Amino acid sequence: MTAVLLALAATWAALLVWLNLRQVAHLRGLGAGEGWLEGGAGRTAVDVTLARARLTVAGTLAEAAVVALLLAGGVTALDRLFAALGPVAGAVALVVAVLAARGVVRLAVQAAGVFGIDTRHGLNRASPGLFLVDAAKRALLVAALGLPVLATVAWLMEGGGPAWWLWAWAVWFAVAVARTALQPLVAATLLNTSAPLADARLAGR
Repeated sequence: MTAVLLALAATWAALLVWLNLRQVAHLRGLGAGEGWLEGGAGRTAVDVTLARARLTVAGTLAEAAVVALLLAGGVTALDRLFAALGPVAGAVALVVAVLAARGVVRLAVQAAGVFGIDTRHGLNRASPGLFLVDAAKRALLVAALGLPVLATVAWLMEGGGPAWWLWAWAVWFAVAVARTALQPLVAATLLNTSAPLADARLAGR
């Protein structure tokens, strides 16, 4: 089973890398000889897209390495580590640890994109402090919403009987509906800042 999961993870990573390398190859020849990419916004857009495609390749390989380590024994080691917490708390801790390992890689890639690529091209106004605060808000929001659901599903798996999967599906479905309804409001309140336009002409439009 481990070999099958590793093969699936490798296939997923190879497909993403191939798609991004195709994009890089296409963008390198985009507008060649036409002169419209020699400078200005067009050139910047292509440069940013190229840089982000290369970063995506690096991030995909890094995340694939983490997934391979987890499948090759990391999950088993974590399961043994959290076994003392009990079946429900241990299962929740295991899922959180796995997601956190992948999340660290994704956060590093996101930071490289914001402060390495966007800043270099004058597209970033966020400070490192604001970036970390937003990341912390997202993590707390995910924990507040996700941990109760994970605990409920783990509890159903442990004591829900043969039909536990049906009850777990009902929980996930209810959460998905609630998330769809509440996400715009919650995201707009916690992660975004709104202010009136200073330009009266633009505000009038």
